[in-house]
Amino acid sequence: MTAPSHVQFVSMMSIVPWGGSEELWAATAEKLLDRGIRVSILSKKWDVIPQKIAALVSRGATLRRYDEGFGFRLRSGLIRRGIRAFGPFKILADADVTVVSLGTFADARWFLPLTDELLGDRLRFVTVFHNSPHEPEKLSDSDREFLRRFYSSSKRNFYVAEKNRRIAEEMIGENLTNAELINNPLKVSRVGRLPFPESDRLRLVCVGRIDFSAKGQDVLVRAMARNWKDRDFELLFYGDGDDEVGLNELIRANGLESRLKIAGFTSNLDEIYRSAHALVLPSRFEGMPIVCVEAAFSGRAAMITDVGDSKRCFRDGVSGFVATECSEDAIADAMERLWESRGRLSEVGEIAHRDATVEFSEDGVEKLLRAIGVEI
Repeated sequence: MTAPSHVQFVSMMSIVPWGGSEELWAATAEKLLDRGIRVSILSKKWDVIPQKIAALVSRGATLRRYDEGFGFRLRSGLIRRGIRAFGPFKILADADVTVVSLGTFADARWFLPLTDELLGDRLRFVTVFHNSPHEPEKLSDSDREFLRRFYSSSKRNFYVAEKNRRIAEEMIGENLTNAELINNPLKVSRVGRLPFPESDRLRLVCVGRIDFSAKGQDVLVRAMARNWKDRDFELLFYGDGDDEVGLNELIRANGLESRLKIAGFTSNLDEIYRSAHALVLPSRFEGMPIVCVEAAFSGRAAMITDVGDSKRCFRDGVSGFVATECSEDAIADAMERLWESRGRLSEVGEIAHRDATVEFSEDGVEKLLRAIGVEI
């Protein structure tokens, strides 16, 4: 494969300006700029350019932005009807290779003006998809055929969770071609666990976007209201999001305001885990949550829900505590087992750290660079 002189990154993130699924392509773009390789970025037109994209632009990356307005929707509708001769339309850069970063596997069908251009011009591209529905989504025959064609045309298809691949293949009814597992980059060291805090008071942390529909913080609060009110602990929510006000109201309504608090967003994960005994992540759906891997590498156990590939990090009763689903009963049960094991959380976290160093040793940025054609 010829080394590229120009690489393009297409972000199909359309719900929030930035999220964990953006970290892999952004870190890869940084490495390319370090090597003097030209970088182009295509992302949604947000009111404010995300900080990491702005940083890449300040280093010389070119930014294009698409608007999911009337023109975008009109062109999508025409393409679905097989009509493509509707005036000039070219939004992608003339790059040697394009990296398409998707939320879920099936999101490609909602971005037809972009994906159709990739397919129509037979451009060289690779994909990375980060999430999947909890169960296979029903597709129309045309959507199924389109997704088969799109992913079979990609030079490499990366997925961050084995469950994502399985569900994707069920949805299209065939195996994904050139499909490989890839790890997201971390904000913590892969070498050495953090010292375990000596405090007798149990400190738990919930790290992630405050979003009830995805992260399940509402279920966690209701589950903990059952029997945690008189226990000596604190739970800090690190993050921000649309449900922050709702979370505060729910905490107060359940009489937990002296124990549960919103600590805001911070990128200093060492600071978070240095004083924490365990992570709590009550997600409704996930791919491979970066926060799980980061907690494990920090030497911390976790209470997680059995979604995505979370159990690659935490084995129930060995290196963590797994709720069978995001429900009050299941989370209350897993949280009770965590409480009963509070005296041995250091030992449990050490096992999680050892597992992580084996399971997540491969550097995802280096793997993506090789797929692009860059020698490491």
